[in-house]
Amino acid sequence: MFKSRPLVIIATLVSMLPAMAIAQEGGAVTITIGDNTYDFPLSESQSDWSGPISFANIYIDTRPMDEGTRELFNHFSLGFDYFGEQIDYAEATLIRVIDGELVYYYANAEDTDIVLTIEEESVDGEFLTIAGNAEMTMGTSENFGRDIDLSDPLSLSASFAVILGPVD
Repeated sequence: MFKSRPLVIIATLVSMLPAMAIAQEGGAVTITIGDNTYDFPLSESQSDWSGPISFANIYIDTRPMDEGTRELFNHFSLGFDYFGEQIDYAEATLIRVIDGELVYYYANAEDTDIVLTIEEESVDGEFLTIAGNAEMTMGTSENFGRDIDLSDPLSLSASFAVILGPVD
């Protein structure tokens, strides 16, 4: 009489597996400079978030995958604090390849124009899904962004949709 009960329980659990799928880190940032658009996939091992969503610290790190984009860029990152409806301490870094040399560009909320908008955010367990847009003016720096030179500015827009795991 009870011999079929374990089979029913196993069948029920197996049928629930798709609904129990675990979130995975991933996503991308799309950067537009002038009329050109470039895709930067998320670097999962270098990107993360911490804190409750009402006071989160978010860091999105990307690296281009396709050969054409890698010839022009090495890296793009965007970091900010997110307080539900408010964004604070936004900063970005872009590493360009110019004549075979790496040139570092920086933007932050204090010294340059950077406007960040969050379109969507949700938390699933330890994972944060977040999407938004950024508009910024970037400049070079010889001291990793402490002093940003805007004499030859670079304007860009970025859209992002990523799933981030917690800080390890």
